[in-house]
Amino acid sequence: MVGSLFSVQFPPDDKVVKFDEAVKAFSDFRDSKQKLSKEFTPAERLIEMCGNGKLLVASPVNVTYTNLGKTINTIYEEYNPF
Repeated sequence: MVGSLFSVQFPPDDKVVKFDEAVKAFSDFRDSKQKLSKEFTPAERLIEMCGNGKLLVASPVNVTYTNLGKTINTIYEEYNPF
């Protein structure tokens, strides 16, 4: 879907994110009544995610990551709980 392309940010540090264009594309698709398989994210959810993205981009925060030691962290990437 075209809206997915608008909501992806390239390059990652670029501050121009086209959430409004993505919302329009998702809305147009939703209004067209086209059917997608259940594997695709519903247009309503994608529109909601664009709204969340706009809020997050509008108020960025600085974060710091701290290694909590060997009892918590390992040498492996631990971003996936499975």
